[in-house]
Amino acid sequence: MKDYKKVVEIPVEKIKIISKDVRLLDDEMMKNYQVSLQKRERIIPFVVTKIGDDYILDNCFNRFTAMKLAGYKTLPCRLISERERERRIKFKRRVYSRYVI
Repeated sequence: MKDYKKVVEIPVEKIKIISKDVRLLDDEMMKNYQVSLQKRERIIPFVVTKIGDDYILDNCFNRFTAMKLAGYKTLPCRLISERERERRIKFKRRVYSRYVI
């Protein structure tokens, strides 16, 4: 059994966004976000699922995009299984379906 709690450094170019629910910030807000992220000492790990040679991003699309634009080559990520990813997607749909977005 794999250790899905372990945090690993993954190259940015291997991380992909396939979600249709992505709402990225406009350019000015993204630049401000980049500056604030660069001031932080600790980076919170991203949640990804390995599918083939790529890693699918599960959350924090704006933070990922800002860090990618800021020039980060690798990012700390926590790997989860495809089964766990599906469970998270179902949970999000159930919770957010109650709200008008």
